[in-house]
Amino acid sequence: MTSSFSSIPTVNRIRVWASANRPLLKSLVFSQVMAIVWWLAALWLRGVGVDVWHDQIYTFRETIHSAVNPYVVIGFVNVPWVVPIIAPFAWIPVELSMLLQTCLLFGILTIVIFRFKGDFWVVVWTLTSFMCLDSVLEMNVDWVVMIGLLVPVIYSGPFLIIKPQLAPGYYFAVPPKKWLLVAAFTVVVVLVSFVFWGFWIPDMIAGIRSNSVGRFFNIAPANLIPWPISVAVGIGMAYYAFRRRDEALGIIAGFFFIPYFAPYSLPLIFAMVAIKARRLAIIIFFSMWIIYGGAILMGILQR
Repeated sequence: MTSSFSSIPTVNRIRVWASANRPLLKSLVFSQVMAIVWWLAALWLRGVGVDVWHDQIYTFRETIHSAVNPYVVIGFVNVPWVVPIIAPFAWIPVELSMLLQTCLLFGILTIVIFRFKGDFWVVVWTLTSFMCLDSVLEMNVDWVVMIGLLVPVIYSGPFLIIKPQLAPGYYFAVPPKKWLLVAAFTVVVVLVSFVFWGFWIPDMIAGIRSNSVGRFFNIAPANLIPWPISVAVGIGMAYYAFRRRDEALGIIAGFFFIPYFAPYSLPLIFAMVAIKARRLAIIIFFSMWIIYGGAILMGILQR
């Protein structure tokens, strides 16, 4: 009786938390529904002969067989400590692995959206977009990188440099006094990694040169418009992100500095745009579905 009575405050705290975070909980449920929907779509496309989950099947799952030197695997271009993070997913059937990673991708992205002052509708527009379907069809390691946007900023570096092109602008909104702490912790992780994988940096650079750039259509603004214009736009956004400590705007700003960006990594950028400019995001949403969704439909019909 006493034990039951003492648990009442805890139950009440849970109810209060759930009530206060109802939009987030609703969004997380929606994210998992969409994860299953897009996973089923990918499964069906795979069944009709479309090459889906290429990186997972031919690169990331293969790294468990050469964990000591993952750069012997064609296509592996990330920092080596991503290997033990994704290794558990390589030991289970690929279909189940992709379902679990899709659920993680959508769940983490949803939390990131709320972390950066988005809402349920930003989640809806993002997860029903063509960009999210494309991300599921490829299924890279973006979900691991985005963990760095949720942990305390001092510990974010080792996650964000897994794919440094994804969210470098996050640091525009970080107080400068924390930059040195971020750098110091990241350097420590890199130095420790040399103990396990040796001096891996030249191998990673060689892998990037031979297996990454040019493999996908490069949608980085610096590649599509003259780079001085792209950098100027990025500087302007970065200035306001710094002044306002606006992480969403900072991530968008960083997009204008990087030289290479693959289309399947767009969901995070699109989500940040939806947070800052909902109408622009809706225009992008329908444009992408009309252009690329139509192309997919034509390809399916021709089969």
